[in-house]
Amino acid sequence: MINPFGNLFKKSSLLTRFSLLALVVVTIMAVVIIWSLQRILEQNMINQEAHSAADQVETLLNNNLSSSDLTDAPYPARSQQIDAFVHEYILHEHVIRVVIWNRSGQIVYSNNEELIGQTFPIDKGRATALDGQVSADISSPAEEHPGENEQDKQVIMVHAPIQFQGSDEVQGIYEIYYDLSIIEPEIAAMRRFVVIIVGLGALMMYMALFGIVRNASHNLVLTNEENLRLFEEERTRRSELAALYDISRALASSLPKIDETLDIIVRRAVETIHSTFACAFIIENGNITGCVSHPVRVLCRSLENQCELAASMPFLQKVLEQAEP
Repeated sequence: MINPFGNLFKKSSLLTRFSLLALVVVTIMAVVIIWSLQRILEQNMINQEAHSAADQVETLLNNNLSSSDLTDAPYPARSQQIDAFVHEYILHEHVIRVVIWNRSGQIVYSNNEELIGQTFPIDKGRATALDGQVSADISSPAEEHPGENEQDKQVIMVHAPIQFQGSDEVQGIYEIYYDLSIIEPEIAAMRRFVVIIVGLGALMMYMALFGIVRNASHNLVLTNEENLRLFEEERTRRSELAALYDISRALASSLPKIDETLDIIVRRAVETIHSTFACAFIIENGNITGCVSHPVRVLCRSLENQCELAASMPFLQKVLEQAEP
């Protein structure tokens, strides 16, 4: 299959080959651009939602937590107070999970009570929060805390630093699970928009390139045809000059007899202009005194040894009057 296609591609015109190659290149470029833009815009949307969720949780919880709550898992009564506040003011259709970590990687609060008191390694997202920055990624609760009985659903996992008012020290981490399905329609609309815009741009670029190359190909064909015509004309002129040169050499080498000279002229004329017949008349004082033709025709034979008036032949009379062919 490859060889026939390759042979067909080689035999195709320059415009066809360019069209196929340009289509492949533009398509690859469009796919790469679409994928890259979708990734960038999707991450920007996720980061925007993440910062919004982090600001909301920080605003509400920072005034209801103290540094003593982050040293170790709080007493049950204190955990119940935090849990009641979280359920009343934070958990809703967007925020489905809140986890509070201390700096050692211990969970001091979670709305899933089974996780309270457990210790997990500090991963990249939590390390970013401990550096004072907000991070966001798409994950699921089950991936982050293996073994917990949580529906395996995609969420935006946000890590935000806990910094109490008046201090720049990061004393813990807020881990917030934001329901991804809330912004999935916006992400889908964004992806469609990117595909349409980039697709139209790629199509316009392809059509522009195709038009430029088509015009250039058309001009190239016209130029080649004109060059071929000029070459044929030049070759014809060269052959005519060569014939005239041969005639001049033949005349120079022949005896100075008018009939021999005319015979050379008519023979060369037939050969040069590819005619079927040529005839030369000798006219003196309006009378035809001689005639040479090639090949020999009855007309010239009838004029041998005779004196005929040129006026008796209308075509000769017209040439003599106009003094041109």
